[in-house]
Amino acid sequence: ASHAPQHSHFASVAPPTAPKPPAGFSDILPPRAADRLPGKSTMNGHAAIESEITRLAGAADFAGLVTLCEEFELELQHTEVPTAVSVGVYKVHLLAYMLTEQLDSARFLWKRIPAELKGGDAELRALWAIGTAMWQKDHAGMMAALSAHAWSPPLVAQLASALLSAQLERSFAALGRAYSSIPAAKLAAKLGVPVAKVEELAAAHSWTADAVTGALKPMQPEPEAQPASGQADQLQRLTEYVAHLEQTVA
Repeated sequence: ASHAPQHSHFASVAPPTAPKPPAGFSDILPPRAADRLPGKSTMNGHAAIESEITRLAGAADFAGLVTLCEEFELELQHTEVPTAVSVGVYKVHLLAYMLTEQLDSARFLWKRIPAELKGGDAELRALWAIGTAMWQKDHAGMMAALSAHAWSPPLVAQLASALLSAQLERSFAALGRAYSSIPAAKLAAKLGVPVAKVEELAAAHSWTADAVTGALKPMQPEPEAQPASGQADQLQRLTEYVAHLEQTVA
């Protein structure tokens, strides 16, 4: 089946003759799209993928979403469903890869998505703008891309919100490891969020402020526990004994 370009939303008017879709992934098809479906078995397939995506997203099982969408693609189901459903699954697939930080896989998926689908759906392109910023390690650009689009409810909006929260935490932690101290305004610029949000994150992660400059100082991680000297000696002797046995056998 060929893909005819059309706009896809995860929430729109339900076809009057179609069975009611599962809550959370409801009414993915535009009005009267059911009239163009090839048969009842295909409709059952739509309901199954929509129901399972809704369940996994609700459980925040993003690895499960990756597996589900990969199987859908490998079984060539994108060629068996209407364009709106196919585009919807591609959006979830991209978001699932980004949520699990599989950026190589996200990049290759973007290359596999048919050009007519990418050209015909602004939200799909907006999602890949996030992936591009993540690939380039552009924290501020990533946050700007996540905040710039009005994501379609319920599923894309839900997953985009989860990605925004996760990436903000990851970026904040990464910058905390990179700096011993950093002004709040500079950190806010790097993260692409207001200073008030940076101060909120710093307080939540037990950062302190320099008494003189006011710069934020990340909480230093506790040093890893070292084995007691007796244990270290025993491990060293065991290593030497194993090496001696290997030489003897040889």
